[in-house]
Amino acid sequence: MRAEFDRVAQSLTNRKVALVTTASEDKDRNQYAQLGKSQLTEMGFEVDFVDLQTDPRFDFSAYDVIYVNGGNTFTLLKYAKDAHFEQTVRALLGRGGIYLGVSAGAIIACPDMTVAVEVEPDPNDVELTDFTALHLVDFYLDVHYVPANEAAIASYEKKYGHQVERLTDEQAILVIDKSVQRL
Repeated sequence: MRAEFDRVAQSLTNRKVALVTTASEDKDRNQYAQLGKSQLTEMGFEVDFVDLQTDPRFDFSAYDVIYVNGGNTFTLLKYAKDAHFEQTVRALLGRGGIYLGVSAGAIIACPDMTVAVEVEPDPNDVELTDFTALHLVDFYLDVHYVPANEAAIASYEKKYGHQVERLTDEQAILVIDKSVQRL
């Protein structure tokens, strides 16, 4: 997956990444945020941590990549909505930038986050009631897929009429324009 990201990122000129830690426990001290920063730094990127909860007006215009770390999906979506993050991401994509979503960061790229509401939900401590997400892609994801969740996912698919892409922790999906490729 790293090689594929390298290939896609070759055309980027600024080499700056905004790593969004809003949903992560311990925010920028989160082990996965630190791992993402380390990997991106090794690839020649400058990485800045961003928390949409504490800085909802953050200016992303200088960044080529927005990397949205995982964590509590409800928390992430609430503060993404409060920060009008969808417009920020669409502007990034419009200028040829990359949105990289991990776990909750991938789920909020979907039309809505109802899969995360019904299959192994996080606590909804922020009392989110509107599960409409960024709708950057036209499909639904179950991240951290394990066969033990298959019955719950199949029930979700039947209930909502949505096909769910199942991703294990070793898989990713690359979307360029309308082309979708499983990695």
